[in-house]
Amino acid sequence: MSRNLDKLVVGLGNPGGKYKGTRHNVGRMAVELFQESLGAFGGSVEVLLPDTYMNLSGGPVAKALQKNPGSELVIVHDDIDLPYGEVKVSVARGSGGQKGVEDIIKAVGTKEFTRVRIGIVPVFFGKPRKPKGGEAVSRFVLKKFGITERGKLPEILNRASNAIIEIIKNGTDSAMNKFN
Repeated sequence: MSRNLDKLVVGLGNPGGKYKGTRHNVGRMAVELFQESLGAFGGSVEVLLPDTYMNLSGGPVAKALQKNPGSELVIVHDDIDLPYGEVKVSVARGSGGQKGVEDIIKAVGTKEFTRVRIGIVPVFFGKPRKPKGGEAVSRFVLKKFGITERGKLPEILNRASNAIIEIIKNGTDSAMNKFN
């Protein structure tokens, strides 16, 4: 039996304790925080935290959309192209190399969805320092946040959760104007 939902909010990350607190799980962490305010939306929003690895997120998302046709998809994920702490809202963009988003685009057959992107690249001397090469990137995204970064993480997760709330209450354009 399908329900008529307005939004399906998906927090990307990897399952299990081994990945808890890693850069790759920041989208999942933001959606877990958002879940605390979910009751205010009267059942028109569903949260999905896929129990698959990041790169296999497409299957669970496609399945949830089949159960809830017409739902607007909001994907929340880490972004290695943004400095640590930046939160950006975008619509209908390519994956930017984010493997979970790539898998979702492939599984649902479109890139016409909203994304809340959370920057994970540390900034040194005013410049982001992004790892180079596939293996270096893979190791980097699976690392836990440093002590200084962990201190700022609650504020960043709150900002991302507020971006999701803005999308739900006032639409993606409003969220883009407010958070970008």
